[in-house]
Amino acid sequence: MDSVPKETELKPIAARRSDIPGEFPSAPVHAEKIELHPRTAVAQAFSVIATSCLLQLMNNRPAIKHRNGEAVHQMRIATRRLRAAISLFAEIVTDERTPHIKAELKWLAHELAPVRDIDAFLKEALSPLRKEHPGERGLAALYRSFSRMRTKGYEQVFAAIESPRFQDLLVNTQEWIETGPWRQPSDLIARSRIGQPVEILAGNALARRRKKIRRQAAHLDVLDDEQIHLLRLRIKKIRYAAEFFAGLFVGKKAEKRQKKFQSTLRRLQNSLGSLNDIATRKSLCDAIQSKSTRGLPADKARDRAFATGIIVGDQQAQMRYHLERAREARDDFENVKAYWK
Repeated sequence: MDSVPKETELKPIAARRSDIPGEFPSAPVHAEKIELHPRTAVAQAFSVIATSCLLQLMNNRPAIKHRNGEAVHQMRIATRRLRAAISLFAEIVTDERTPHIKAELKWLAHELAPVRDIDAFLKEALSPLRKEHPGERGLAALYRSFSRMRTKGYEQVFAAIESPRFQDLLVNTQEWIETGPWRQPSDLIARSRIGQPVEILAGNALARRRKKIRRQAAHLDVLDDEQIHLLRLRIKKIRYAAEFFAGLFVGKKAEKRQKKFQSTLRRLQNSLGSLNDIATRKSLCDAIQSKSTRGLPADKARDRAFATGIIVGDQQAQMRYHLERAREARDDFENVKAYWK
């Protein structure tokens, strides 16, 4: 894919955030508030949102180089937010370059995922259990094993964010946002659509996604791990949409409903996220336990098996609590009134 020189193409982003080597703090960068006006045209709205996501993605790179786990998490969020924005504006940003942009964002998310999962596992599950069972040798051994896996995961992340592929992702995505073919559609209907006020698209998108979540969440008690994961992803997307479009719906009543909408979604996402974490951690334990124990002394093999049992048992014991919290959030979400009408 042809592109202009990288130095020229990255300057607009760098200039807006003073992202100059040596001057940008090596700390995690969170999403900025999106500023949109109800009469903002759809094309301009997508440009503002997508550029904000790309900034968050790019500006977490310095902190990741310092092995900052939260920066990895924020870069993953930025990647998901940008993918969600493309999905929200799917009828608008359709050109021959869109599939490639989406595929590259998916590649980056895949590169970031393992180290984030292991980092969260070590901090949120293994570390507390080690404090609770200070004499358990198997837990200490597992902590060392997963720490080594985390180190390899960071090496994978470093290789990704230092690669020409990552640089091309930044350059090509920015160019696509600013001057991509989607901005000049040949179809008359598509051309009129990109000039419409974004609040029309926003209201339709929020209503459609809320309906799908309500329908699926009604069966929360019988959803399997994969279905819970998919529901959680849908909730993330509508949360991102609500954040993107927050400034479009003003007034005391709308703002009050909007606050409750986002609050219940956050609670539901957090509860489902905890359930998903439990499934992920069980998979991590199953994977390390299924590894060959060849050359491992019998006592250490027993210690490892016992330790994985402690972890899985602890995680399963938390499932009932998180499922109940998810039910409560689901019921509250069901009663939240739309604020975009």
